[in-house]
Amino acid sequence: MAKKFLCCSLVGWSCMTLAWPQGLAEVAEKEKERRARQKDESVREYTDKDLENVKQEEEADSEHSRPAEAEASSERAEGVESARNEEESWRERMRSAREAVSESKKSAAAIEKKLAEIGMQRLGSTDMMVILSLQEEERRLQKELAQAQKEVTAQEKRLLELESVAKKSRIPPGWLRE
Repeated sequence: MAKKFLCCSLVGWSCMTLAWPQGLAEVAEKEKERRARQKDESVREYTDKDLENVKQEEEADSEHSRPAEAEASSERAEGVESARNEEESWRERMRSAREAVSESKKSAAAIEKKLAEIGMQRLGSTDMMVILSLQEEERRLQKELAQAQKEVTAQEKRLLELESVAKKSRIPPGWLRE
């Protein structure tokens, strides 16, 4: 038991000495070396005369760039106008796509309502001829309903595709909202 304790103590002590942290003197020495290296590097000092030269250069540049500034401002105005037109165009496209989806859904809902009414009439009728004609009407309306549901799906798909194109074109989301 004593051998194990002695072995563990020796291993612990050797690990401690190997992993001993840096002393304060070593840290101070490294900092002195770093500062000495920085002193060797040339440092540019700016004076008031340098600043006056920079101001004169900027004034000369601004005099030469005034016609260019006027041209740039007209280009910015044209850019703003085209952006407004583009925004209006995207808003209109999204509005018409949403309206198409809404109209398709309304049409499908109207057909479903007619189907429900005919179903109620058929259940309430006892005349076989009326029942047969109502069943025929139901089949016709079911075909119309299937077509209307396909139209709703197609319109929703067009709306999603339009949103996807807008996203890929990096159109701001605010332009796409109602």
